[in-house]
Amino acid sequence: GRIRKIDNNGNLIWLQTCSGNDQDFFELATEDISTGNIYVAGTSKTNNAGCKTSPYNGGGWFSDIWIAVFDPMGNKINDLDYGGNDADIPNEIQVLNNEIWVTGWSDSPLSGNKTTNNCGQTADGWIIRLSTNFYINSRTATALCLSQPNSKVHFTTLSDYAPGNVFTAQLSDVNGNFSSPQTIGSLTAIRTDSI
Repeated sequence: GRIRKIDNNGNLIWLQTCSGNDQDFFELATEDISTGNIYVAGTSKTNNAGCKTSPYNGGGWFSDIWIAVFDPMGNKINDLDYGGNDADIPNEIQVLNNEIWVTGWSDSPLSGNKTTNNCGQTADGWIIRLSTNFYINSRTATALCLSQPNSKVHFTTLSDYAPGNVFTAQLSDVNGNFSSPQTIGSLTAIRTDSI
């Protein structure tokens, strides 16, 4: 994928190319006014190759939603894939109140790092809410199908943790308070997995 930063007169400030070894496209962008970082969303079929450092979750010719962040000078800071084993496509990305909101659609069932099943439609709407550090916002409510008894919580850290570290997923009360959390699962992991 390629992104260009231009000034108010349309003059090129910088051009950045970032892709892996398959079909990788940036289609949407937004700027975090407080930091100058630029968040982009697109689609990808590459598995952790080239400039793309996140693993591919799709299958066959299907694409993941690919989100990347660049600093004000055009240097890539991080990138993440979101998707299951069918097509996942973004249609909007915005930074709002120190969070990244990506909307799109998904044909994927519960698979890859998609934590909810599809609800029987050809394609469901999908909202991904992240902090600007690319952590899943812990207060995000997840819509579940009535027929879906289980869901997955996917996590990816910004750097490797020491082997043997235990990650725990917990539920707060309805007000987001974690004074008496309900533990729903734990897992020994280094960087990325699902509980």
